[in-house]
Amino acid sequence: MYQGDAAFRISTPGATYYYHKNGSGFASLNDEENKDWISFHPEGGPKGSYRGIPNIAPAGFHPGPGKGNKESSILSAGPLKLRILSETKDEQWGATWDIHPWYATMTLFKKGQASYWILYEGTPGGEFNMTDYWVDSNGRRFEMAPFEGHEKAWHGDLPDPEWVYFGDPKLNRVLYLALHQKEKAIDEFWHFGEQGMTVFGFGRGPKQEGWQRLQNVPAQLTIGFAESTLLTEVSKIINSAYRPVCFNLGTPEKLE
Repeated sequence: MYQGDAAFRISTPGATYYYHKNGSGFASLNDEENKDWISFHPEGGPKGSYRGIPNIAPAGFHPGPGKGNKESSILSAGPLKLRILSETKDEQWGATWDIHPWYATMTLFKKGQASYWILYEGTPGGEFNMTDYWVDSNGRRFEMAPFEGHEKAWHGDLPDPEWVYFGDPKLNRVLYLALHQKEKAIDEFWHFGEQGMTVFGFGRGPKQEGWQRLQNVPAQLTIGFAESTLLTEVSKIINSAYRPVCFNLGTPEKLE
């Protein structure tokens, strides 16, 4: 039991994950210093119950009781990865999470007719502060101050490759989120102010024009920590986590 609901606790060299079985979302993501970059609590709105990853709407993949979902199950577990399956009770939406030693990858393999978003709502560095920041794949760094409140939200179509990372200037560590399949859809960032939380959404547009914007499946999201804040180093870590492995097959050789 974790924060009021049954959960899987997965410990890896890179992070400790708490995944709510019925909610089908991560309630906590702790780094090696035990700082929680999500900090879900069952009450408190932006100070608790709103938080989580992947917070997919309208599927309802969000930490908490998840009344519209089946109980998540472990499909396989081994030294290289653990796989979790989550589905809605109406069987319209389904996702797997592959938890690797240094990162985790979600595959949304089916969806209903509606468009959707994928969110990070949480606490960079263990708590949200106005000194936190985020960076896109072009190296643009965004400070928190201009984006307090939904009326001041940043909107734009993230550059290709479509990944971002979040940091706390007191730490030499960032949390990255990479959407594997680029969609031409509006993305969004804003926050609730000091001691609140981030609100970052792949495919989240202005509400009055259609809140959820992503349409395609399969869709994959990779999350993980990078033990650096340098763009060049973080880029290498992200690419090694989410890009397909490429290899060249040589000619056969005979071993004497």
